[in-house]
Amino acid sequence: MQTRKITLSQKQIVFLCLVFFLRFICLPFFLFTVCHRLIVKPFEGRYFFKKITFFSVVTTGGTGGHLFPAVRFASHAIMKGEKIRFVLNDKSLPLLKKLGYTHKNHFFYTEESCECTDAMKLIVLKIRPFSKNVKSLLAFVYSMLHSFYFFLTRGGLIGNVIGFGGYVSFPALFWGLIFWKKIYIHEQNVVFGKVNALFLPFAEKIFTAFPIEKTQTNIYHTGMPLPRKVEQQSFIKKELNNSINILVISGSSGGSEAVKSILPAIINFAKKYKGELTIHHQASGRFANEIADKYAQHNINHTVSPFFENIHDLLPKIDLCISRSGASSIVDLLSCGVVTIFVPLQNSANNHQIKNASWVVQNNFGFLYKPWESNFYNLTALMYFALTANTRLNISKQSQTAIKRNARSLIFNHIW
Repeated sequence: MQTRKITLSQKQIVFLCLVFFLRFICLPFFLFTVCHRLIVKPFEGRYFFKKITFFSVVTTGGTGGHLFPAVRFASHAIMKGEKIRFVLNDKSLPLLKKLGYTHKNHFFYTEESCECTDAMKLIVLKIRPFSKNVKSLLAFVYSMLHSFYFFLTRGGLIGNVIGFGGYVSFPALFWGLIFWKKIYIHEQNVVFGKVNALFLPFAEKIFTAFPIEKTQTNIYHTGMPLPRKVEQQSFIKKELNNSINILVISGSSGGSEAVKSILPAIINFAKKYKGELTIHHQASGRFANEIADKYAQHNINHTVSPFFENIHDLLPKIDLCISRSGASSIVDLLSCGVVTIFVPLQNSANNHQIKNASWVVQNNFGFLYKPWESNFYNLTALMYFALTANTRLNISKQSQTAIKRNARSLIFNHIW
């Protein structure tokens, strides 16, 4: 039997001490949940004439990059007969409504609804990103107490806790650890996020979207859960037509970087392809109107939207993409063979966007442009080069074969 090779950081050592201290303090509560399970289990989930369901917890939130893969995996688990409680924050609810619909704390994923009639039950936390202001701290304390009550009253029914990263996953993973549940984590980026990094020594298994250096023997490269239509699609051959379709994904910043460097580069690029160019630009807030006005002034065909709902129908038609380098965006673009110039967010947590984009470039799957080190003329030149026939063909082939399309099944088989 293999042993885990674990090198603990100072933060992980402090966290380890805290976990064992709280396990000792919460021992009576843990024994209560064990007794609860012993009462329920022999009667196949029935006691006091009421049917009780055993379930697993999937938790994530904060951004679509964390939320979308978690929803896809959870829907797959439901289709396989598992019961799921989905823990997220209230800020993620609008994103869920774009994927399906919610009703009385039940969520139905429309992509799976024809096969999966059951629904995920939602547990919504009012939690905010960690910061030093009073409102954020109060929200964090409230979410921790809310999660503690959930594990105290339902702990005997919980089998596994599966976290897909983000600050929202901390409360459920933490109390799952205190109540001796098996925890699993999925990391979408090339480097581990702050929350996932804390739980690395405690995780039963760790799943990664990208092949990263193994520091433990229980790390598995499973890939990122993809939409069904992308999982099942065959190879997409990218041929350049008379018209050129360019997609710009500005990310959660809404488009500030696009106004400064990407927009001038596209306008400069359009001088050569006047009338042959169509731009699909994802941007929101005040930047969206400014971007749309600039395209209109230069007579460039364009669609500016805060969210492209049918993005996976659009991607096979795209000749070139200029995108942030969040993990979810990278996997979506590579899986559809879209030649992409990645413009990372300079100050992302742990520099994960720069490291994600660097991984892409090192494997010849795309290009990297750092606006703080260059100017828009260089981006225009890079756009011309990326659209050459040989470049597009080679990158499209290599990127599509690099992505694992069965991540849902791989993760599910490792857990159950």
